[in-house]
Amino acid sequence: MILLKRHLGSLLYVLLLAGLLGTYAHILSGCGGSALQYHAQAAEAVRVVNDQGVEIVEEQCEARATTAASDREVDTDTAAANAQAILDTCARIQNAQHAAAEAHGLWVNTLVQIVAEERDATGLASVAIQVARLYAEVVNLAADFDLELPALPAQVLSLIGGNL
Repeated sequence: MILLKRHLGSLLYVLLLAGLLGTYAHILSGCGGSALQYHAQAAEAVRVVNDQGVEIVEEQCEARATTAASDREVDTDTAAANAQAILDTCARIQNAQHAAAEAHGLWVNTLVQIVAEERDATGLASVAIQVARLYAEVVNLAADFDLELPALPAQVLSLIGGNL
């Protein structure tokens, strides 16, 4: 959770990027400015769905573990084991969410470095694809646990060209 909250600061970068790219697009050569702006908007869209997913997982995992732990139809040891199994599954989903948040942070930092002219855009699309793949893994893990998380927005899928 702490790791995910740390990446909420990425929102500031994304908003800064969107503003800078909108204001200074004329400075960037050709369509590079609009491409970077599109990446910044897509990164913000991923942050939004990931944050929604974090809330869903936290709420559902807590509720399910509490229900399992207080199940009066089984003995105390079984109830505790059932609750722990739920928490273990939730931990796998949350670890995948952390990995997606880390990759998202890399994507945003790469965008910031490009705008600051500290690096070129080589590999930017690969980072976006990696973020999308990691988020898709989160969605799949959650689905295996009967949790429905928000899908990646069409803008992100368009950006990565179906490279999941």
